[in-house]
Amino acid sequence: MSLFPTVVLLVFLNIFMTFAWYGHPPLKTTPLGGRNSRELANRAA
Repeated sequence: MSLFPTVVLLVFLNIFMTFAWYGHPPLKTTPLGGRNSRELANRAA
């Protein structure tokens, strides 16, 4: 059961990085999931 939170965290980070880095340079993204990541998610959807 102790591995479950770790797996969920890795999956979340993988999805977040996919949206954050999609078609944009790293400098324009915010590491804490701010306005930029939300805008990118809306564009990708």
